[in-house]
Amino acid sequence: MPFANWDSLKILSSFKWISTYAWQQTISRAHSSVPPHLILALADHFEPYILPHNLGVYASRTEQLRRVKAWCQQYPTSFDSCRDSDGHTFRHTYFYPAEHYDSDIISLLAEHCRNGWGEIEIHLHHGMKVPDTAENTRNLLVGFRDRLVQHGCLSRLDDSGVPRYAFVHGNWALANSAGNHFCGVDSEMQILAETGCYADFTMPSAPSRGQVSKINALYECVEPLERRAPHRHGRDLARGRRPQVFPILVQGPLMLDFSRGKLGAERRQSTSSATASPLAACGNHSAGMPRVVVC
Repeated sequence: MPFANWDSLKILSSFKWISTYAWQQTISRAHSSVPPHLILALADHFEPYILPHNLGVYASRTEQLRRVKAWCQQYPTSFDSCRDSDGHTFRHTYFYPAEHYDSDIISLLAEHCRNGWGEIEIHLHHGMKVPDTAENTRNLLVGFRDRLVQHGCLSRLDDSGVPRYAFVHGNWALANSAGNHFCGVDSEMQILAETGCYADFTMPSAPSRGQVSKINALYECVEPLERRAPHRHGRDLARGRRPQVFPILVQGPLMLDFSRGKLGAERRQSTSSATASPLAACGNHSAGMPRVVVC
């Protein structure tokens, strides 16, 4: 796509959320003297089969196993000194694609996580060529969820009920928010709720069509979960009020970047290069709580 068209797409996609962003900037300036709490959430779309320079072609299974073994060996050495204010090691969250389940790869990652280096959660690409169905989506999620349990992953609320998991949607098309591209299931949020998903970490997705107007927030849906993209509106989480609707939505920061001399929508997730200063300007927070920045 020519650069001019790509820039135009970014500008057009911004109309969904730009007014919200402007309001948040006004509020953020009013509270700029309040030191924020910084929470680093590494929601890694962990895809060892990817060949970065040859998209659409996958690495061999032998190469995938080699990559994961090397990762699990090198990670503790690289991150043992990175600890939070409570002394805990940095815990990497591996959102592994359900459609690429491999028992040996998951076994390696599961052992790595049991040693305190992270958690495995659920990632899903579907509806890639034609819209998916609700039945198939449910089967994919439940099948992979139960396989993770067999590997000793996931947990249950009060040690009962269905296994609980966090979720990231492949290609950012959560609950069919990209208009039948890369999903096709309007009721996906309801399916997530019924199969044990407690939190979604997909957003932000700009300049994807899947971006919604609700940004830089920790919240719960207010729209019926069976509707397309019910996360486009929501009620911010608040101190002293338990969430009533799951999955809750945990968004990474989304902001406008003028530093390169042109307008650009920047989503700051996972291994972001953003600094604390612009992230703090996003002001992810919940009502009645100290200012919190999630990146």
